[in-house]
Amino acid sequence: MEYVNIELEHYNHKVGINFWHLTWQTKYRYKMFAKFEYKNLAEACIRKAAFRHSIKIHIIKVMPDHLHTLVTLPKGMTDEDAMHLLKGGYVIQLFQKPSQSSPQIPSRTSLEQRRFCCDSWLQPT
Repeated sequence: MEYVNIELEHYNHKVGINFWHLTWQTKYRYKMFAKFEYKNLAEACIRKAAFRHSIKIHIIKVMPDHLHTLVTLPKGMTDEDAMHLLKGGYVIQLFQKPSQSSPQIPSRTSLEQRRFCCDSWLQPT
């Protein structure tokens, strides 16, 4: 079990932090991330997309056919926007530089399902 170092955010009328548990899966539950190198490549691409959009990743777990992340979103960003940015950003990076280490997927549209799951927890003080 992993533990998260919590640094509370200070706003005008509240102090706390908002965690989002985001999960998504590959299309048809294709076990794309079964190989260690593909798992690491996907994790690196997701972290890069999150950094680019100021999304703070606390925990990320890449399973063979799906992903779990525990994130904190920047102020004003919705969960749907975050999922579009993360999913789109990492798929584009996977297909941007095809190499022997890139997963062999027929097309970009066959990588991810359109649906996803978001849950939120607010940690008040």
